[in-house]
Amino acid sequence: MPRRRKHAPTSRIDMSATDSDGQELVAAAQRSVDKNTPQRRKAASKKKKSQSSKEAARSRSVAAAAEEAAKDRALSLDETGTDSDTRSSSDAWAGVSEPGSAKGSINFRSVILCLVACASLALSISAWRSAPQPNQRGVLLPPTEVPRPLFRQWVLAFPDSSALFARPDQDTLEAFAAFLGSQVSVKQVRGVRLEPDPNGAPGSSRLAIDLEMRKPLLPVVLETGEQSWISDDGRILPGILNGPKGQPKVRGIEYSDQESIDELVAIWPRLSREIDSFLPKLVSEIHLNAPLGSGTQRGLVFLTNPGTILTWGHPTEARFGVNREQRLEHLVHTLRCQGDLRRVPEINVRFSEPFAVVR
Repeated sequence: MPRRRKHAPTSRIDMSATDSDGQELVAAAQRSVDKNTPQRRKAASKKKKSQSSKEAARSRSVAAAAEEAAKDRALSLDETGTDSDTRSSSDAWAGVSEPGSAKGSINFRSVILCLVACASLALSISAWRSAPQPNQRGVLLPPTEVPRPLFRQWVLAFPDSSALFARPDQDTLEAFAAFLGSQVSVKQVRGVRLEPDPNGAPGSSRLAIDLEMRKPLLPVVLETGEQSWISDDGRILPGILNGPKGQPKVRGIEYSDQESIDELVAIWPRLSREIDSFLPKLVSEIHLNAPLGSGTQRGLVFLTNPGTILTWGHPTEARFGVNREQRLEHLVHTLRCQGDLRRVPEINVRFSEPFAVVR
């Protein structure tokens, strides 16, 4: 009898999971099929184009906004000369710069310029401190008896004149005093000193000069026509000095000797005073080197306004017995004794007895 096979026990298989997976696979396949269909492809293309146009519009909007911001920034730079963002950034990173960058170069130049400016300021301050103050300059005031033009000539002729306008030392003051003493117009220099200027700024000084000037006695007309003076001690002084007015002019001094000049200086003050007491302004001119008679001798002669010649002679003639005092007395007495001088061409007092020539 055939042996009956025993069947192995069968197990039950859960088809629910398998079915679901299969369904999903089927659905995915269906979607893939549907996706690949012309309608699906067209719809997807439209969707992509729409998304691309939206992206492009968004990009254009962002670019327009950036361009507008750039324009606003450019306008801000034109108006103020700097950008607020850049300014804040540069302020925050003023000390940070890359080597070779424009900003680093600008900062380096700024530092160099600042150092140069500080050095210049320091040098200026040092020079200002070391330089003499303006109010320390001296004031050169001429003595009251010295005309300003003449004093200016003296200062310019002094070898170290530049030192006189600052604060001269003692050696310069002594040299200037000696220079003034050598001038013919100066009789004596008592002192030259530097003292505070009461009329100037604080710290200013003036040059005080104490001297004695020679006094002009009579005006002199030189052969060139230039005017000078004879001083009261027989010196020839510059015509720029102020002298007495209304005095007779002296001529021929270039050809005269010093003895005749000294004689005139000695007798004129007394002679003019006594003659003016009865014949004022009688003498018009004085000749120091006039011919004396018909000889070759020359001497002192006075010309008068009426035309009378008063012959005094040469001072060396006193050895013949007529001194200065006698001549003076004879001349005054003879003038008093005359009436109309227009009739008397000459009065001569050279000899022991005076005589008058009468027309």
